[in-house]
Amino acid sequence: MALKNRGPVLGFSGFLCAFGFIAVVIILAQSWSQWQANRWPETTAQIESVRTGIARTHTPVSYRLSITYRYEVDGNAYIGDRWNYGAITSNDYRRAERYEEGDTLTIRYNPRRPGKSVVDPGDPWDVQWSGVVIFMTMWLGAGGWFVWAYRQGERL
Repeated sequence: MALKNRGPVLGFSGFLCAFGFIAVVIILAQSWSQWQANRWPETTAQIESVRTGIARTHTPVSYRLSITYRYEVDGNAYIGDRWNYGAITSNDYRRAERYEEGDTLTIRYNPRRPGKSVVDPGDPWDVQWSGVVIFMTMWLGAGGWFVWAYRQGERL
């Protein structure tokens, strides 16, 4: 049986290649941000507000976390609101639930731009690498499928 129209096969594999490549770039950029933030200096901050919540509309559960904190670097006051560089996990949620307005916590701030800060930068070698492996497999698999389908031509 001949494959007269290779367009759908090539189009779909091209889409998978593009999607996998974009996903890998995003994951690597996030890991790079985490790696940099783990090297930033630490300071203490005072919590101005913290709100947590759980959205049970889907499986798995989606955790919500909103925090605002005030800190000083070299006599200048800043306000931060970033908890981490990844998705909010159940551990982050439980940790944040313990905090109240007025509590102090340790944060990391960018020494070049002290207004940029994070409470928990996360581990750049954490779960993201499983995503890189999955998307690299998708990317390479789709690329291989693309090449195979193109070379097969009318022989299919």
